[in-house]
Amino acid sequence: MVEVLAPEREMAIRKEDWPAIEEKIADQVRPLAEAVRALQPSGWRKAFHILREWGVLAANVTVILTLGVLALTQWNSANSRLAAEASFRTRTEDRLTDIERMLLENRARAIVSSPVDSSTVSEAKSVLAEARQGSIRLPSSVVEQGGQKFVKAAETDAAAWGVALDFASYRTLLNFAEKPTGKFRPVPYRAMAWDLPWIGDNKPKVGISAELGLPEKEAAHMEVIGHDHNKALPTGPALIVVNGGAISLDSLYLRQVIFEGSEIHYSGGKPVVLDNVVFFDCRFVLENDGPGREFAQQVLGASRISWRTNAAALDVPAPLAAALPTSKRAH
Repeated sequence: MVEVLAPEREMAIRKEDWPAIEEKIADQVRPLAEAVRALQPSGWRKAFHILREWGVLAANVTVILTLGVLALTQWNSANSRLAAEASFRTRTEDRLTDIERMLLENRARAIVSSPVDSSTVSEAKSVLAEARQGSIRLPSSVVEQGGQKFVKAAETDAAAWGVALDFASYRTLLNFAEKPTGKFRPVPYRAMAWDLPWIGDNKPKVGISAELGLPEKEAAHMEVIGHDHNKALPTGPALIVVNGGAISLDSLYLRQVIFEGSEIHYSGGKPVVLDNVVFFDCRFVLENDGPGREFAQQVLGASRISWRTNAAALDVPAPLAAALPTSKRAH
C-alpha cells in the first residue's frame, strides 16, 4: 500500500502577526542605518561637505558657462570674419570696377585725341564692347566726342560709320535716368491704334502711361505724318513706351515716346518729326548720308531728342511746327 502525502497548505499571515514581523525587520535594519549615520559628516565636517558638494556643482556650472561663452565668442568671431570678408570683397570689387572704368575711360579719351585710322577703329569697337559687357558707364561727354569724331570721319571713311553707330547705340545706355517708372497699360486702350512701319515679324510691345486725359495737342503721339488714327479722341496719354521690335522713322511723327531695346531704322529720304523722344539701349541702322549722320549726332548729343527734317513738307500740329526749329537739340 502506497501512502499518498497531501501537499502542505500555505498558511496566510494573520493581521495580529504584522507588528511582530515589522519589529523583527526593524531590528535587522537598525544596525545598518546606524552604521551609515556614523559615516555621515557632522558639525564643521558637515558644513565642509556641503560646500564641497556645491563647489563641484558650481565648478560644473562654471565649466558649462565658460564653454558657452567660448562658443558664443567663436560664433561672433566667425560672423564678424565673414562680414569683414564680404565687405572686403565688395570694396575690392568696387575698386576693381573703378579701376576698369578709369582704364576704359582713358582708352576712350585716347581715341578722341587720335586720328581715325584702322587701329583707332579697332580700339573704339573694343572699348565700347568691354564697357557694354561690364555695364561700365563712360562719361557722356567722352562718348559724344568720340561718336562725333567718327561721324565726321564717315564722310570719307566708310569703316568709321559702323563705329559711329556703335557710339550712338552705347550713348543710349546712358539714358537710364529717362526710363519711365510709372504704371503703363497695354494697347489698344480706349480704341487707340497705330498703323506704323514696323519691320519684320517681331512686333514690339507698346504701352501708354496711366496719366490719361491730356488734351490732344499736349498728349503723346505716334503716327505716320498726316495719318493720325486717334484724331477723333479728345484726350490722350502723357507718354507712349515702345519695347523691342524694329521700326523705321521715315515719315513718322513721334511726340513723348520712349523706345527701349528697339532697332531704329532711318533711310534719310523722308521727313521725320521727333518731339521729346528718348532712345534707351537701342540699335541704329542708318544710311551714311547727310540726314543719317545728322540724326546720329542728335542721338550722341542728347537724352531727349527734338528734331525735324524737311520742315516745309510736314503736316504736324501748328503749335509743334512753330516750336520746333530744324535740328533742334534738347539736353
